[in-house]
Amino acid sequence: VVATAVIKSGRLTDTEVMAVARNRNVCDDVLREIARNKEWFKSYAIKLALVNNPKTPTVVSMSIVSQLMPHDLKRLADNRNVPSVITTSARQILQRKSRH
Repeated sequence: VVATAVIKSGRLTDTEVMAVARNRNVCDDVLREIARNKEWFKSYAIKLALVNNPKTPTVVSMSIVSQLMPHDLKRLADNRNVPSVITTSARQILQRKSRH
């Protein structure tokens, strides 16, 4: 509850938000709030941190996967810490991009 209130306050810097997004011990509600904030969600680094965090809700991660660069998709496809749906999606996007 406290962490969600801090995130909603909007007084955090991008660096602090990045640290929270990378933290695997934070609850999924906090990660969802980060994704809802349009200013933070513009940052590629924050998106990358969210998609690589196993606690990020799958719906949020799926919306990010298609926006990643090929080298980040490759890392995500091999990441065993995230749900298999995310790694499979990353592999499929990589295959589509390699065909073109």
